[in-house]
Amino acid sequence: MRKRLRRKPLEQAGDRTTLLDAQTAEPARDLDRAERGKARHTNDALFGKACRDVIRDPHVVGADAGLRRLRHPSLSRNIRAMTWSIIARDHATGAFGVAVATRFFAVGSYCPHASSAGALATQALINPIYGPRGLPLIGEGIGAPHIVAALVEADAGRDQRQLHVIDRNGRVAAYTGAGCVEWCGHKIGADHSVAGNMLAGPKVIEETAAAYAAHAALPFAQRLIKALMAGEAAGGDKRGKQSAALLIYSTEEYPDLDIRVDDHADPLPELARLERVSRERFVHFRKFLPSRANPAGVTDRAEIEAGIAKALADAANGKA
Repeated sequence: MRKRLRRKPLEQAGDRTTLLDAQTAEPARDLDRAERGKARHTNDALFGKACRDVIRDPHVVGADAGLRRLRHPSLSRNIRAMTWSIIARDHATGAFGVAVATRFFAVGSYCPHASSAGALATQALINPIYGPRGLPLIGEGIGAPHIVAALVEADAGRDQRQLHVIDRNGRVAAYTGAGCVEWCGHKIGADHSVAGNMLAGPKVIEETAAAYAAHAALPFAQRLIKALMAGEAAGGDKRGKQSAALLIYSTEEYPDLDIRVDDHADPLPELARLERVSRERFVHFRKFLPSRANPAGVTDRAEIEAGIAKALADAANGKA
């Protein structure tokens, strides 16, 4: 019965691999000629010919669908962690974010990865290489289904991995390996995905997704934390609590927010506290930093202080 819980028909497209278009719930479209060219160029540099051959095939959906059993030694290194996370794109701002919680030290150092073009989370027996190899693919415009296929099928340790990815167009793909510890699984929604392993039960994933959907009016950072808190209330990581992290990118090469609680008896409330502190000054100060639009940023300290004071006043009056 537990295996059935992990294999929900709507999300099933291979061996516990969801490679569906998040908007249509149909198999992701075939790569067009330009996208195939970018895939070949990028993956030759990152993975070599073997991984390129996987990403060129627009029909790959999982091990049961005939993908080759590729081996790539550098992708087999791993660090053990069990957790649940949510990745999402904010409709209001276009920002991408990852929020994660676990009974593992410093989960923010290896699990969440994001850029101005998308986001991913690697968990279970973490493969930290997925981040630096997956984000360039997102930046090249490769779709999430093909990125998941490329990363997972080039990894000899794939059965112990869990991965979900959201690309620049909001398409989501997720993979839960056959060797992940119960309860494990993932749930895809419009512009977001929730995935976890070694959880108290499927309600953790379901409640996290439901809370994210129910709090669309909240600012993005608060919405992500609220979703994880709902998952924790449903049982969370069955081993307990230790660390949590929140990572958000929007338009720049650096994050809008990167908050980590590395070792704490109650990490999610602490993460929420730090997010509140960030709104006291940090998030307003960040707007004056060098950016793509203004590479020098604002250097007049009086202008910066006046801008922060106005932002705080607006927030206090409910205008922010």
